[in-house]
Amino acid sequence: MKRVCLIIASLTLANAAFAASGIWGSFIQLTTNAATPQWYDVQYSSALPNFTNGVNLGTYNPALGNTLVISGGEVDIFKNGTDNVTGANLNWRLIIGTTTGAFTKVTLGFTLNEPFNNAAGDAAAVGGSFDQKWAQIATTTNLLVGLLPGTYKLDIYFDSPFVFTGGSGTNYSNNGGANYQASFVVVPEPSTFLLVSLALVPFYLRCRRK
Repeated sequence: MKRVCLIIASLTLANAAFAASGIWGSFIQLTTNAATPQWYDVQYSSALPNFTNGVNLGTYNPALGNTLVISGGEVDIFKNGTDNVTGANLNWRLIIGTTTGAFTKVTLGFTLNEPFNNAAGDAAAVGGSFDQKWAQIATTTNLLVGLLPGTYKLDIYFDSPFVFTGGSGTNYSNNGGANYQASFVVVPEPSTFLLVSLALVPFYLRCRRK
């Protein structure tokens, strides 16, 4: 019995050691109000801000020209000779309350074999082109277009399809299936009362002078 258990354990370790491909890093870049673009860690840990559940991306008023733009994405993968990674994607949708929209896919193009630095500035392992960067910069998806006032969640995950002899599959960076989420708030346009009040200011000033 002990011998059988040892054999099973050995096979399990061997399969783990020879995983053919996977995602070891993922990042999203956001640009707020045309400021400097900001990278966020998703499936990674660095000095960058983390894009994780509970993170607040800020408060925005589209009527004042505020914008919140997905301006880039990156997936870093590893592979060995049995897998050929064929692509990578950033998938996003907005959630308000219990209402969820459909996912929008942003294609991340092949960028580099190792060696390279990822979005956090860290160097990928050097030695055999087993690591790859797939990225897209300057995507111009303004999340605020057409949104009503409320609190929203930006729900994202990454995927990377691959093929091998006899089949195909997809690797995911998706928080164990729960996806990654950050929140932001859209505030209403100035109320009618406020606009009327501002319009009456000159009249009030004239009355005081008299």
